[in-house]
Amino acid sequence: AFIGLAAVLLPGPETDWTLFAIACAATAAIALAGLAAAHRRRGRALILLLPLSYFAVVAILRHSGTTGGSGFIALIMLPIVWLALFGDRRQLLIGLAAMTIALLGPFLAYGEARYLEAGWRSTLLFVVVGAVTGLAIQSLVERVRTTRDLLSGVLRNATGTAIIATDASGIITVFNRGAELMLGYRSEELVGKATPELLHDPEEVAERADELGFEAGSQELT
Repeated sequence: AFIGLAAVLLPGPETDWTLFAIACAATAAIALAGLAAAHRRRGRALILLLPLSYFAVVAILRHSGTTGGSGFIALIMLPIVWLALFGDRRQLLIGLAAMTIALLGPFLAYGEARYLEAGWRSTLLFVVVGAVTGLAIQSLVERVRTTRDLLSGVLRNATGTAIIATDASGIITVFNRGAELMLGYRSEELVGKATPELLHDPEEVAERADELGFEAGSQELT
């Protein structure tokens, strides 16, 4: 959203700076409200209210071009992506309806003198592309959440088996309940903070390295 505002510095049509300033202030207010809600872990209603508010911001930005298209119309997709990622199907459909109003309302109010004569066509295409994009993102997010929940259930119930995973750099990313019970560490102590090296006895590592013919801690052994 803020990169979109900065686009006004590029060559384009004349700008109504009063409207542009209103859009900037509204964008900042939306961002601050979202950050505050995320910090407090409250404000579920804002998942819908903030993108709906941003549709109004895009309409203002679009109208800030005094001699035709202002070039800000692509920002109309940001609320749809947001709702697809964090909202449910009903909220996404509400967002698509709001997109239609934000696109078509100014065209009907001011006509071709202010907006391109292809207003009906561009509205249809934006709504169709927004619907396809939003529904596809929601489908993918749902699959990821289902897989995550399934994996979380397996890890949570495998209390008799230690399951530990790391990223490419060796930092622990998974430390299940079974590992906690067997090794005496809490997952919060290790995940994202330590490597499995902490869990090994250096003498046992050195002994095993000798058996394999490597020097303990060498790249070949790891």
